[in-house]
Amino acid sequence: MSDMPIWLQVVQALATTVIAGTIGVIAWRQWRTAHTKMLFDLFEKRIAAYNGLIDAMRPAFRDGTIRSFNDFVQLRHAVDGAHFLFGDDVRKILKELISIGATMNTAAGVMKDNTSPGYGEWVDKNHTALVRLIEIMDELPAIMEDYLSFSEKKVPTFVDRLRERNKIRLSYADDKQR
Repeated sequence: MSDMPIWLQVVQALATTVIAGTIGVIAWRQWRTAHTKMLFDLFEKRIAAYNGLIDAMRPAFRDGTIRSFNDFVQLRHAVDGAHFLFGDDVRKILKELISIGATMNTAAGVMKDNTSPGYGEWVDKNHTALVRLIEIMDELPAIMEDYLSFSEKKVPTFVDRLRERNKIRLSYADDKQR
């Protein structure tokens, strides 16, 4: 055995336990901070992708079609930027956006000359695509809501929990129980 008095051994064991507990709390709080930062970074990327999609759709709403190839490329770039940030439900809509953009861009080329063959057919296709684009614009926030909600809240500390429990305890005061 050791020549150390028993009380010193108890203090040493207690100190070791306290230090281990403190290290555990610090590690858990660092993990929470890193996790929250990761979620926030993902949220920032997703909201930027969403805003990019909205910006890319604006020329279609402004002109009633996608007149320039550059506007179509901007839409394609916005869709490509959002592709890996969302799930299959959003990817399905993004794929449809590319199809709508291609239809509207082709229709714009044909509709430049109202004497071109198939003019009326392309006007109808452009109109159908624009109507669907408006529907997607209305659906998009609801579809992306789960991805764009940043639900991290402040984690209550031990003192916060004690205060909350004390409020509950005080709400059942003796004079209220009678």
